[in-house]
Amino acid sequence: METLKVLILGDANVDVTLPFGKIKPKINSLSIESQKLLQTGIDSAKKDACDFELYLDSPSRELSELFDSLDPKVAFGGCGAIKALTLASMGHEVEFHSRVGNDHLGKMIISELKSEGVNCTYLRKEGKTNKTLNLFVPDSPRVAFSYWDIPTKEDILKFKKRIKEYSCDLTLLAGAHRKKTNIGYASLAKVATNPMVCMGSFAAYLKEELDMKKSGDFSVGGLIGNDSEVCQLAEIKPAQKAISHLTNELVIMHGSPLSAVKVGKKVITHKHRPIEKERIVELTGIGDVWEATFLASCSNPSSASENEIKDAMDIAAEAAVFRLLTGGVPLL
Repeated sequence: METLKVLILGDANVDVTLPFGKIKPKINSLSIESQKLLQTGIDSAKKDACDFELYLDSPSRELSELFDSLDPKVAFGGCGAIKALTLASMGHEVEFHSRVGNDHLGKMIISELKSEGVNCTYLRKEGKTNKTLNLFVPDSPRVAFSYWDIPTKEDILKFKKRIKEYSCDLTLLAGAHRKKTNIGYASLAKVATNPMVCMGSFAAYLKEELDMKKSGDFSVGGLIGNDSEVCQLAEIKPAQKAISHLTNELVIMHGSPLSAVKVGKKVITHKHRPIEKERIVELTGIGDVWEATFLASCSNPSSASENEIKDAMDIAAEAAVFRLLTGGVPLL
């Protein structure tokens, strides 16, 4: 496999995860505001039958302290960070731009990234590390509560300057879904080499918010995300119809059991084997591992053959299964 030089701007945080059974006895002790927040997330996930992430305007200290008090699973996370770690673990040269806190959680994130050779020169260390609070309710998709405070306008300008300085093979723009305001990824994609804009859950967006977000962050460059995200962004179902509805020249979509790649007007589909639920040990970061592995295996799908694209889908599916069954990042 050819070694790629990859430039990534995106989110880095810790995933703090609990089963609903642990938090249920404590709900009545929360403020009315926090109770409403939890109930909104739970109800929305069940209604939409997909992961539902609520993007907070500021960190919820009350929810964070409650999760921390109940012996949660705390793990390395963030769409940008997991992609950076995955690509570096495969032997690619990765430069990651983000922010972590100047605390023990930030040090943990940096340590994991550096252990795989990620260049963290441009990873700012200040304040507190952001957390994504994940709640798993029985017979329901994941509910998450997150806050992301970058990229600022200054971060965007610095990254644009770095794009011009650094000769890379692939530019990944991740985490835009976490901020409902326009970040400016479309402007970065116009000047980047082989730009891929990573999708995320848009289930919490109002139509007018999504319309504004599309033009500012998802209208330029290739798009990559899962089937639910493609449907949400296209505002149409099913996924096979939604991917054709998106106007970007390149759209890469993964799902179970169907993945698809749209190049121009052509859509290439591929089915994968389902995994028995009882074997699964990890439910976060699956899509990030799939996306990073696919791009490592087929860095320029626009010029790849149909067989090359299908082979990359298979490799990515196996990597995602590895993540599901072990919680780790695969080595290729």
